Amino acid sequence: MEVKKINCFMPVLIVSYVFLSSLVSLLMVVAINQLGIHIPGWVSYVISETVIIVIGLIYIAVMGISIKRDMQYHIIAFKDVIVSILAGYMMIPMVLFINNVSMLFSKNYLEYLWQLYQHLLKNSYSEACFMERIENAEY
Repeated sequence: MEVKKINCFMPVLIVSYVFLSSLVSLLMVVAINQLGIHIPGWVSYVISETVIIVIGLIYIAVMGISIKRDMQYHIIAFKDVIVSILAGYMMIPMVLFINNVSMLFSKNYLEYLWQLYQHLLKNSYSEACFMERIENAEY
């Protein structure tokens, strides 16, 4: 594939994605607020990925790009698979270490809520109010 085609594709992708995702978001807001249709949260992720795929397919069709010619693939050697798996397992301790170090500098809100709940349990009236709020909460 020519470099010129790729350089042209990126601005087209960004502009069309912003436009189409805004249009889809507007349609979803109308569907939820005006028509009362309940749309699960995962649908927005699927639609977002679909918009990107559709833009790519339209660009491939318009520019006359040959997928077989330009996107050649090679079979991965068995040793490369083994090295990739080993590298992935060897990175886990470092990722866990970085995660634990970063947790030193963040506030654990679940622990804070648990302490608040324990504090509220000392008073039966406040416990009743707290439980009532939990039962009446909208999820």
